[in-house]
Amino acid sequence: MSGLSDRVSKILTDSTHIADAMSQSVVDGAVTGVACRSISESTRPIVTQQVALNETAAQRLGDLLQQSFESERIDSIHSYDGTTYCEISCWGAF
Repeated sequence: MSGLSDRVSKILTDSTHIADAMSQSVVDGAVTGVACRSISESTRPIVTQQVALNETAAQRLGDLLQQSFESERIDSIHSYDGTTYCEISCWGAF
């Protein structure tokens, strides 16, 4: 049980670091929505961020996510008024 607690603590800490990095202009744009959900499956969504970002910022954010989570997935990408938006889900395995 201690292992699970440690894993949850690490995910929460890493999520905070990612949010801090995003607020320090790692991502070129504003966070437009955050959703944290918990489900009873062995792999559960940790955090979903919807952000506006450029190519360099996307690469840097992707690197951060890969270091912190088991996997990450870009759910959707669309362009509006010359800005590219994507929605990213981070999944942590418990």
